[in-house]
Amino acid sequence: MDRRSFLKIGGVAAAAGATGACGQMVQTIIPYVAPADEGINPVDGTWYYTTCKVCNAGCGVMVRTVMGRAKKIEGNPSHPVNFGGVCARGQAAVHQVYHPERIKKPLVRTGAKGANTFKEISWDEALALLGAKIKGADKKAFLMVSNPSDVVSAIASKALQKIGSDAVLFHDASVGVGEGQYADMAKAGCVLLLGADIFESGGSPVHYGDRFGRMRRGDNLRRGMMMYAGPRMSLTAASADMFIAAEQGTLGLLALGIAKKYVAILKEKKIDLVKGQTIADWEKSLAGLEDVSKATGVPDDKISKIAKNLFDQQPSAVIAGEDVSAHSNGAQSLAAVEFLNMILRATCAEKTGFWNASADKIPAQQKIRDAAGFPTKFAPMKETLASAGNGKMNLAMIIDSDPVHGLPAGLNCKKALEKTGFVAYFGCFLNDTTQYADLVLPENHFLEAWSAQVGVSPDGTPYFNAQQPVIQPLYKTMQSGDAILKACTVAGLATDAPTQEAYVLKIVDDSKRGFEGVPATLDGKKAWEFILQRGFAIPSASGSAKNAVVKNEAPKIDKPVFAGGPGFEFFLHPYATANLGCGKTSNISWLLEMPEPMTSIKWGSWVEINPKTAAKLGIKDGDILKVESQWGSIDAPASVYPGIGPQTLAVPLGFGHEAFGKHATKRGGNVMSIIGADVPLRGLKVKITKTGKNIEIIREGNPKGDYEGEVFQL
Repeated sequence: MDRRSFLKIGGVAAAAGATGACGQMVQTIIPYVAPADEGINPVDGTWYYTTCKVCNAGCGVMVRTVMGRAKKIEGNPSHPVNFGGVCARGQAAVHQVYHPERIKKPLVRTGAKGANTFKEISWDEALALLGAKIKGADKKAFLMVSNPSDVVSAIASKALQKIGSDAVLFHDASVGVGEGQYADMAKAGCVLLLGADIFESGGSPVHYGDRFGRMRRGDNLRRGMMMYAGPRMSLTAASADMFIAAEQGTLGLLALGIAKKYVAILKEKKIDLVKGQTIADWEKSLAGLEDVSKATGVPDDKISKIAKNLFDQQPSAVIAGEDVSAHSNGAQSLAAVEFLNMILRATCAEKTGFWNASADKIPAQQKIRDAAGFPTKFAPMKETLASAGNGKMNLAMIIDSDPVHGLPAGLNCKKALEKTGFVAYFGCFLNDTTQYADLVLPENHFLEAWSAQVGVSPDGTPYFNAQQPVIQPLYKTMQSGDAILKACTVAGLATDAPTQEAYVLKIVDDSKRGFEGVPATLDGKKAWEFILQRGFAIPSASGSAKNAVVKNEAPKIDKPVFAGGPGFEFFLHPYATANLGCGKTSNISWLLEMPEPMTSIKWGSWVEINPKTAAKLGIKDGDILKVESQWGSIDAPASVYPGIGPQTLAVPLGFGHEAFGKHATKRGGNVMSIIGADVPLRGLKVKITKTGKNIEIIREGNPKGDYEGEVFQL
């Protein structure tokens, strides 16, 4: 048999198999981002708009399918978050769909908590069990969600309210330029990033990548400038025109130092009044500022240069990141950044549309959120988990999250789930958290599910994302919202809609007149189909957004406090990498094999250490170091890296899973396992010791990096 005949027979067999297994769609999904001109070409396939949910950035995507199989993901070029781009993790969503370790049927625990020991049960049995536990929760229940802006979270939150609880938990470390204030980086003349790694872990790395490129193009007279200040040379910092090394926990103070220099420039230029703000008031407010250069380690002339660049290259803005917020003085430091931004806004020409260009559309989006029941208030994580750990919780529902791996060890999430009466987990994979679950309900991958999300892009454009299944579910899985709604029905609780899709349709029907471009004559279903053909909708302008209240006075900033007693001499700097983020995709070999851009390391975690410090301690590349805090320790190989200060150790997030499949389990160390409950992410000091072991670190160009991978073929 020749190759062409084999492929023909194989194609027919695949089509027959797909037809027999898939059955008929409940509702028609809306294709044709780019309709075929001459019939259907099985090689070109069909494109569908939907939304990426690998992280919470809210990127719009289009997915190419061929004969019922998802083949390729690209960005939606019209979407206000990603403008047609898509990151490596978004591309890897196809790997998730066809991952051999996906959960295929509901699972119920057969052994003690602490291991993934389950047996398969039917959906009827699983929903009956969950329904009984919901009915008997007696108000003592909590919910943990990974994306509070998704319809599934709204459904689950309302279910929780019906049993008398409002304990919704959500952990998010991302920050922006300030509540209610948004700047369009593409229109900037100059941007200062204060510890904001926007190309690795910002609100949307793809968004910032696009806006940075547009800013760089500038106009006929100038090219946009980007400056970065922080304790580590990250991928973002390496892309900047100017890198300013600063001490840990001092970036808020640096912002005030820059503000003082900026006000001095205004005074020198004899600008006495700027949009109702009195420069004399700013000058007086900043007069008692301590020696910023001494405290931050940034030379005074460099602070002056930063201020001059911000003035000369207007419009300009400052974006704060985790090196501002993730310290004991984080709230004060964020206020300092917003104080500086207030001064920059006052000198920015309104006609540029640089600040808050879409602010008048945000109130309409808030109405959609309120009507749909998206959770907006969250219970305190520490107190809720402590209550569960004391045996005071009867039910926990965890949706697409891995808190046992991702939360600081000091919160003792393991104990909380062990002592909770019944834990129901909704997700695609077994992981560290499912080891403490009583019931595991396999959810449809987002490429197999209906849903919707609301959000605001980093430049302030509100959006309503449409999510549709681009392929039929591969296994006997269920949308999490459907499972919760059915379990509530079993428990005798009233629901707002029978299915997750019906819930979305209700939101659209109630809000259809609040979307730009959606004809008011369309009913709910037709309006939904109209939105699906574009992948998203923009809320209509309906008033003014409420801006954050900023005092016309510089905030006081306390010195940062770091946990760790005598002997703990190094600042710990955990950070998210561009390819793995915080570890949700660590079970995908393709992403593990991608090198981290600054160190070129792949297939494992590491500890970055300054060359001078390494030489002083006799540490070489590959030496296994024990990184220890008062809450625990991890082992990882040393990577001698000049882009970090002598007193700082940087460790990537996302490694060290206990039970996350073949590729992620026991790979590297989990830096979150050595952080305490009340310790900010960057507020810990550690010590290191050599273990006497050494390994060859796998970097780009090392053939061993390819041997660990596997050929992946759809």
